[in-house]
Amino acid sequence: MNSFAKIAREVYRKPNERARQIDDYILDTNENFNEYIAIYKNDKYTVISHRGTSSANQVGVDASLALGFTPDYISKRVNETANIIQRINANESRQVLLLGHSLVGHIAVEALRDPEINRKVSKVITFNIYSVHGNNSRLTRSAESKIDNYVIDRDIASAYNRRGNTFILKPQRRVLPYFTGTHSIEQFIS
Repeated sequence: MNSFAKIAREVYRKPNERARQIDDYILDTNENFNEYIAIYKNDKYTVISHRGTSSANQVGVDASLALGFTPDYISKRVNETANIIQRINANESRQVLLLGHSLVGHIAVEALRDPEINRKVSKVITFNIYSVHGNNSRLTRSAESKIDNYVIDRDIASAYNRRGNTFILKPQRRVLPYFTGTHSIEQFIS
């Protein structure tokens, strides 16, 4: 899990500042094209990692989700994920993993609703996935079983989200206040 948390953290950096290698995962510089997505690969996996909420503009998306609405932003990111998977799956035999922290944990889960994405993705790993109104979205059992959902105990933003295989972890660092401290991706990196 530590390698995946490091990759999820790396997406918060500007594309030209991202680490070229994290453990045995190499940044795909051909696909390192935007501020929201980074792709890392090793011999077995292609890891598509999305960046979570990082600006005031995206807080509105978080609020919309909390109220039960699905903003266009979510659909756009799911479509972008589908296009990337289509491109990389055509040329490779690696398993595809989707990573997401906070808001984009929700995006990664939403992507599994698409039968084509669900077929091509072997695992979705989320960190403090954002709790969503009407949390029981329509996923097949197959899709639900692909989700490993890591949550830091007492994280307010993900308190009600128990998707897939949920693992509740103790905070690694002393955190005050709870919301900003427990919600940080840094809590998953040792």
